[in-house]
Amino acid sequence: MARRSTEKLRDLEEVAQERARSLLQRASALRMEQEEELKAMSKIILNAKCHAIRDAQILEKQLIQRELDAEERRLDQMMEVERQKSIQRQEELDQKRREERIRGRRHIVEQMEKNQEERSLLAEQREQEKEQMLGCMEQLQEEDLRDMERRHQQKLKMQAEIKRINDENQKQKAELLAQEKLADQMVMEFTKKKMAREAEFEAEQERIRREKEKEITRLRAMQEKAQDYQAEQ
Repeated sequence: MARRSTEKLRDLEEVAQERARSLLQRASALRMEQEEELKAMSKIILNAKCHAIRDAQILEKQLIQRELDAEERRLDQMMEVERQKSIQRQEELDQKRREERIRGRRHIVEQMEKNQEERSLLAEQREQEKEQMLGCMEQLQEEDLRDMERRHQQKLKMQAEIKRINDENQKQKAELLAQEKLADQMVMEFTKKKMAREAEFEAEQERIRREKEKEITRLRAMQEKAQDYQAEQ
């Protein structure tokens, strides 16, 4: 009976060992299968990450290129706007110069006409005074001989007055000529200063234009560096 019990135990142990071996083999097979699945899954995940990184890089480059293109268009628009403004400013400046020249010529002509009119009136007045003096002289010459000495003295005085008037006329003419000469010199000086101011203004405009061109060149150089840097990434 004890031997039967021992044999039963041995049979049970063998069955248990066989079941354990079977379970171990099954567990090993499952583990190998899971490892293969994990490897395949890791490979898929790695490929997906690579594709995602590559797509992100492509998208980033496209975004950068679009930004650079937009900036280039913005700079071109700024340059065109500035060019149109410069043309408009130059046209306005030319128009202003033309108007100033016209006003200057008109003022000079009006002043000359006014001076001529004043000279004519003054000459007419002097001539009338001269004729009156001559008339008085003739009248004195027709007076009685008894008043000859008196008339002679008056005649001398009249002659002196006529001489004074003639001298005054000559002096007035000389002064008018001097005034005209001075006016011409003033016009020439005004024109010279005006041309100097215009030249200075144009030089300043040229300096501003060059500064803007330098700034645009600098911005473009920065863009090119940024593009080169992005291309190297």
